[in-house]
Amino acid sequence: MKLQDIVNKLEKAYCGNITAEFRSLISREERNFLLNKFETEWPDYNPSNNIKMRIFDHVAWSVLFEEFLQSKFTTAKRFGLEGLEGAISGIKAVVRRSAELGVKSFNLGMAHRGRLSVLANVLKKPIAQILAEFQGNFVKEELMKSGDVKYHLGTHILRVYNDGLKVNIVNKF
Repeated sequence: MKLQDIVNKLEKAYCGNITAEFRSLISREERNFLLNKFETEWPDYNPSNNIKMRIFDHVAWSVLFEEFLQSKFTTAKRFGLEGLEGAISGIKAVVRRSAELGVKSFNLGMAHRGRLSVLANVLKKPIAQILAEFQGNFVKEELMKSGDVKYHLGTHILRVYNDGLKVNIVNKF
C-alpha cells in the first residue's frame, strides 16, 4: 500500500464518528484481533439502507420506550438507556450472528443500564408484563429466584428468524 492509502484508511478508522477502546485489554491476542478488525474491516463497512433503517428503528423504539418509562414512573428507581442507544442493535446483531455460526442458546448477562429496553426489545418480554412488574405486580417467588429488585426479573425466548434460524435467549438477572 502507498503511505497515503494507509493514512486514509487509518483516518477513516480512527477519525470518524465512532470509536472503540480496546487498548486497555490485557490479552494481547484479543487486543490485536480487535485492532485488526477495526483497522481493516471497519473503514470499509457500508451498511445497506435496509440495515440503517433497522438500526434507526431499534434506536427510536428504545428511546421512546425509555421516555415513556421516565414520564410514567418518575419516582421509581430505574437505570435508563441514556448513552447506550446503539446497544440494542448491537446485541441483536451479536445474537443473530451467533445463531448463524451455530450457537443454539445465548445467556445474556445485563448491567442495570438499559436493562428494561433490552428485555422488551431483544428478548421480546411483553411490555404489559414489564409495566406490571414495575408497579409491583409480580410473583414473589420469581423475585427471589432472579435477584434483589424487580428490574432484575428476567425472561427467555426462543427466537425464530424469518429464515427459520432459531436461538434460545435467556436473561435470568
